[in-house]
Amino acid sequence: MKNLTITVDDSVLEWARIEAARRGASVSRMVGDFMAEMQRREDAYERAYLAWRTDERNWRAEVAATAAPAVAVAAAEPLPRDVTVFVDTGVLVLAEDTSAGHWHVQTLDCLDHLWRERTGRVSTQGLTAFYAAVTGRAQCAMPQGDARAAIRRYNSWTPWQIDAATLETAWALQARHPLAWGDCLALAAAQHSGCAALLSLHLPGGAQYGGVQVAHPASLQFAA
Repeated sequence: MKNLTITVDDSVLEWARIEAARRGASVSRMVGDFMAEMQRREDAYERAYLAWRTDERNWRAEVAATAAPAVAVAAAEPLPRDVTVFVDTGVLVLAEDTSAGHWHVQTLDCLDHLWRERTGRVSTQGLTAFYAAVTGRAQCAMPQGDARAAIRRYNSWTPWQIDAATLETAWALQARHPLAWGDCLALAAAQHSGCAALLSLHLPGGAQYGGVQVAHPASLQFAA
């Protein structure tokens, strides 16, 4: 066991003493447990990223190559490298769909950046919709085990839980904009997750909703 000296504000130290007493532990033990938990999360994230990056994807949503998504893709100003980006359900599906050709590859490139920078965000609702979208097809359904494995990897992004506050925000967006309910939920989750951008296939690129800018995988760029 090694000793460690840390510097904190008086108010933080006072809170730590009270919290440690509540837990029946010492401050040093609580700090040690916190660091161990951070290490476990770091290791889990790295394992999830490795599994995502090395996954031999072979699922095809269509027998033939799919057409480009029906949305105008315009050039966009580069975003800061460390900006947090919320990923919509359709983008998650496209990342698994090898029949989408270069759209699939571009989407993987975008998500790889988010993995490396640790700036990708999703919601539990989005992951549930992803599972339904890829496994509930009458034809070309993704094997349930593969879909579950994909979701387990994205769980390392700590998906946003749709709560009462998120619903209120989604309802407000629905009242102001002619958007589908799923888009309102995604935008609301992006706002509450602290995201500056939403990666979407069908919302207009460059549009702003509640401080969240819409981007398309084909146009999303990050500053050097």
